[in-house]
Amino acid sequence: MLLRRVLVSLSLTVFLVFLSHAQERTGDVQVRVSYANGVACNQQLRLDLVSSSGTNVSAYTNSDCMATFNDVAVGEYHIVVSGEDIQNVDGPSFSVDERKIGQYQFISVQRTSKVKPGSAGDAMVSAAALQIPRDARKDFDKASESIAKENWPKAKEKLEKALAIYPEYAEAYNNLGVVMGRMGDRGGEKQNLEKAIQLNPHFGEAYVNLAKLSIKLHDLPTAESYLNKAVAAGTTDSGTLTLLANVQLLNKQYEQAVTTCLTLHNGPPAPHMFCHYISAHALESENRIDGARQQLQLFLAEESKGPRADQVRKELAGLQTR
Repeated sequence: MLLRRVLVSLSLTVFLVFLSHAQERTGDVQVRVSYANGVACNQQLRLDLVSSSGTNVSAYTNSDCMATFNDVAVGEYHIVVSGEDIQNVDGPSFSVDERKIGQYQFISVQRTSKVKPGSAGDAMVSAAALQIPRDARKDFDKASESIAKENWPKAKEKLEKALAIYPEYAEAYNNLGVVMGRMGDRGGEKQNLEKAIQLNPHFGEAYVNLAKLSIKLHDLPTAESYLNKAVAAGTTDSGTLTLLANVQLLNKQYEQAVTTCLTLHNGPPAPHMFCHYISAHALESENRIDGARQQLQLFLAEESKGPRADQVRKELAGLQTR
C-alpha cells in the first residue's frame, strides 16, 4: 500500500510537470462580438479559430457575447463568426505570441435583416447590455487593449473609470480582478471577482477565474466547486473542462475526472489530448491499466511528435510492464 501511495504521488508530480511544459508556447484568446451599430450581440454565435495550417477549434459565445480559446499554440490565426440572422464574418489574421499572456479580439457582425424597433428581435437585446453607458463600454474596451499589451496599471485605471460610470458592470469587475491578480494583489483579485458573480450569478468566466485563484492558494476543493458552478452556468469550453478534470484528478475524484473528459470528448470539436492524459492517470489510480493505456494511445493519435509525446511514450512503455 505504501508503494502504491508513492507511485501515485510520483505520477501526480510527473503530471504537474507535464502540464507545466504543456502550457509553454501557448496563449489565451478572448473574443467579443458586437453588431455593426456597436450594440453587444444578443444571440449565441459560433466562433471558429482557424490556424494558418487549416486546423480548426470551435467555441460559442456566452450570454455576454464573449468566447475564450485557452492554451492556443503560438502561430497565425483568424476567426470565423457564424450564426442565424447575421452575415458570416471572416476576421483578419492575428498572431498568438508566446511573449503575451493573452489577447483580445473584437469582431463586428452585420444582421442579415433589419429589425424594427420594438419587434421581438429588438427585444432580444439583453437589458444588461443596453444599460451599459457608451462611455463605460469605451473605457472597458480601452482596458482590454491594455490587458492585451500587459499594461496592468493602465488597464486598472480604465476599468476603475468604467466602474465609476456604471457600478453594475460585472464584466469590468471580472477583468479588474484579473488585473489585480497580475499586479500581485490577491485580496483585490478575490474581492473584484466575487463582486462580478454577485452582480451576475451566471457569470461562468468569473467562476473560472476564482477557481484559478483558488489553485494558486492551493485550495483545490474550492477550485473544483467554482469550476462546477462555471460549467453549470454554461461555460463548457475545452479549457474549463480540462481544468476541472485536472482538479478532480488531484482531489482524487477519479471517476468524475474520467466523466468530465468524456463530456469534452463527446462535445464540439476541440483539442482533447490533455484530457486523455488526465483520464489515463485517473484510470491508472483505479488500477484500470488497460483503460489508461488506451487513453495514452489516444493522446499520441492526436499529438505524435514533440516533448509531450515523448513523455507519454515513456509512460505508456512503463504501463506495458504492468
